[in-house]
Amino acid sequence: IVSSEIKLDTTGANRLIRGITLTERSKKRWPYFLKIEEIQVSVFLHLISEISPIRFFDIGANVGFYTLIAQKYFPELRCFAFEPTPDTFSNLADNVRSNRKEGQADVFQIALSSKRGTAEFGDFGDCSGKNAILSTSIHAEEGIKKRALVSTETLDSLYSEKQGRVIVKLDTEGHEIEVLKGGRNFFTENEVVLQVETGHKDNTSDLEALIKTYSLNLLFRLGPDSYYTNISSLLIHSTL
Repeated sequence: IVSSEIKLDTTGANRLIRGITLTERSKKRWPYFLKIEEIQVSVFLHLISEISPIRFFDIGANVGFYTLIAQKYFPELRCFAFEPTPDTFSNLADNVRSNRKEGQADVFQIALSSKRGTAEFGDFGDCSGKNAILSTSIHAEEGIKKRALVSTETLDSLYSEKQGRVIVKLDTEGHEIEVLKGGRNFFTENEVVLQVETGHKDNTSDLEALIKTYSLNLLFRLGPDSYYTNISSLLIHSTL
């Protein structure tokens, strides 16, 4: 439930990336991305226009479609994209570099988690959306092409100062609870809209319970994603 009607235009989806320079491998990923997230991207852009955030955190950025689209339509929005997979990160970095004129974005080859250190990561190849920290991955390990140790950090250690109004997309293929645990201060001390992938998991009760302790209220669910906020202007008093 949001404060105004969401109007979606899902026709001509390729208009979203018209004018954006992509690596060849990223271009191949675009059709797969649209199968799941075409409507979500439209909602994402609508929410940015509604709340006017000053920062966007793209956690589990893959090749950076959300960041690149945010840069295109809101060049004043500062973007921070996190992607630990080496090959995928290379494509993300090249994409951001090629579109630098569209806005500011910083990219980080680290995995956000509940503590600083390292974790074993599974790479399915071809910039796959299945890539994940193995200890929490929702995917079977069959098909993994590479395993690697990746660096982990927490939101609270990286952003200890108040950020203000932010929008966060969290899609880490099973590691979402750990990311949230490492960002308690981040999520409770800032004005936040959180888009988090929940629909591909068998049990989301622990994740939803943790989000509730951060005083983030459910706005709506859309496909595999759930949307939460503590921004009062977005909320309608309801029995959610």
